[in-house]
Amino acid sequence: TTLPQFFKNHGYRTAGHGKLFHPGHASDGDDPPSWTEPYYHSPNMAMFSSRNNSWETPNANESSFPDVQVAEAAIQRMKNLSTEAFFIGIGFHKPHLPFVFPKRFLDFYPQDSIHIAKDPNPPKGMPKIAWSGWGELRNYDDISRMNLSKAVANDMPNEKAMDLRRAYFAAVTYMDDQVGKVLDELTSLGLDDNTTVLLWGDHGWQLGEHAEWCKHTNFEVATRAPLLIRTPLFPQSVGKVVDSLVEHVDIYPTLVDLAGFEPPAGLEGSSLVPLLKNSSAEWNKPAFSQYPRDTTPGSHKYEEFPHIMGYSVRTAEFRYTEWVHFNNSTFKPDWTKQTGVELYDHHGDDGTNLSGFENENLAHNPEYADTVKQLSALLRAGPSVWHKKTELNST
Repeated sequence: TTLPQFFKNHGYRTAGHGKLFHPGHASDGDDPPSWTEPYYHSPNMAMFSSRNNSWETPNANESSFPDVQVAEAAIQRMKNLSTEAFFIGIGFHKPHLPFVFPKRFLDFYPQDSIHIAKDPNPPKGMPKIAWSGWGELRNYDDISRMNLSKAVANDMPNEKAMDLRRAYFAAVTYMDDQVGKVLDELTSLGLDDNTTVLLWGDHGWQLGEHAEWCKHTNFEVATRAPLLIRTPLFPQSVGKVVDSLVEHVDIYPTLVDLAGFEPPAGLEGSSLVPLLKNSSAEWNKPAFSQYPRDTTPGSHKYEEFPHIMGYSVRTAEFRYTEWVHFNNSTFKPDWTKQTGVELYDHHGDDGTNLSGFENENLAHNPEYADTVKQLSALLRAGPSVWHKKTELNST
């Protein structure tokens, strides 16, 4: 049962817009059982999805941009459902590649305000398997024409790097503008006092940190994503920043809990309601992530045919990653066949510099041998085991 389907089964009107599920066969076309209302996609996606350039500002009416249309469709849906209990999902496409947005959003980021990434070189001692050659970005003609090396190196010219960073920032602000329109309408309809709003991104994004681009690693910059929750149930939470580690799997039980329902059995993750009640509440939970690699000669679609899987766990003090063989038939790792190990020390990390604590791999430093042993056991136990322990400890 998906999250919107849960609410549908409990009497809510459910409506989806834009990119919520991954498109295509992975979701059988936006998971039809999840919705009571017709799903909305912008009819103009193809017009703004060219592979010619990694970013551009088309000379087009702003109302024709897909995310503008998604926002307007969601606003209309809110108006239509304003007298009923609803679950409305809104998936904005940007700042996904290509970075396409109305030109006015560049004005927020003058060229002389843009700099290259703080930590532009690969981590010292990083295993080669941890490296991603940012093939997604190379798929665009302006990047492929540069004939950049796929070696583990920082070879993106500074001028182009700053160009891409500026475009990404502008694309984020363009998306933020659409979020603002939706929230303004929520207030205008008088629904802000009885509606929970959750804003999240599905992953982070590398913009030259560690000489990486795109999302395809287990580094902090790629695995850390935005998560904001505003609920009228706990006004004391408004504007508070939580330093505790939370995960995407916590979203489902949190929204179900806030709606007053019992979460379905079998969910991984924990309700974040204790942190909404008290942002300083005790919360000693790690965060898990994984990303695949394919070692087949000539292959570039390692997401579809993973032979190596990178499993990573983030605690308050460390990030630890193991790259191991992965069985495509059983979907299980073989922990005995290891191709790389990473350990990064995050002591003193206040969250303001996502790349600054992952510049040296300490996994083979004898001083950290006990830490590696402990984190390896935690990683191999797996998130489902840890989540069950967390549940028991919180009751």
